Amino acid sequence: MQPQGSAIFNKQYVKALTQRINNATDCHELQEVTNDAIASIQAQSDAITAQLAALQPMLALLKPPTSLNAIISWLSNFITSFLTPYMKPYVTYAAQAAEMVAAMAELTAAIQEAAGKIKTCTIEIPAVSLPDVSTVEPAP
Repeated sequence: MQPQGSAIFNKQYVKALTQRINNATDCHELQEVTNDAIASIQAQSDAITAQLAALQPMLALLKPPTSLNAIISWLSNFITSFLTPYMKPYVTYAAQAAEMVAAMAELTAAIQEAAGKIKTCTIEIPAVSLPDVSTVEPAP
């Protein structure tokens, strides 16, 4: 199966669905295959619709500005339509990185405390390369 978005439409998939429909031997089986086929097409349609809606605001960015006011408007639209959605994962990853550093400190303390309760127990905590949260800037 081709990955989503790598071709206009996966015609082989439709051929396979058609073959399953043609091979149905009773009404119940035909109904199941029909439901599966239509649900699959609907899911693909929903995914395409969502992607088109997400990309729609960026279409205006393909038209170069021709005046100073248009340049200001274009830059504002660029920030709103492209940079802001593009950078949303940054906020999530920054928060996850800070939580991960705190979690590692909590786990290390718990491991050391648990080892202290057991006589002659020495636990070697493997090194973990954690994100450097000191370089993470807060989102605007």
